[in-house]
Amino acid sequence: MYYTFLRPSEELRRLRVRDVHTHSICVTGDTAKTNEGEFIDISLPLEQLIQQQGVRNYPGHYYVFSAGGTPGPTMVGNKYFYRRHVKVMEKLNLVGPGHDIYSWKHTGAVALWNATKDIELIRAQARHSEY
Repeated sequence: MYYTFLRPSEELRRLRVRDVHTHSICVTGDTAKTNEGEFIDISLPLEQLIQQQGVRNYPGHYYVFSAGGTPGPTMVGNKYFYRRHVKVMEKLNLVGPGHDIYSWKHTGAVALWNATKDIELIRAQARHSEY
């Protein structure tokens, strides 16, 4: 979520290996909020994680997020990312209001703004039609 601004339940957990291209990720029309396929850029830190985990070495039909922490034929459950978020927040002693799972997406957008000052890049990466 931090690098891609993907929605956790529908877009991130449904992401397949074949959607992870060399320089972009395809958010397919059947998972996107707008029902239209769109591409988002892969930043250098995200590309490094993709290579470190060997994501592109798995079969294209595999889900990027599967049981066991590696790509696999079965996607994680609807609450997978929410539960992971809660565990991280508990370890950081940040339990309570104001620490929603979407904080990762928003923090990523702020980091991208601080790095680039390019509102059009942020709009495109978030796949928003307006600012």
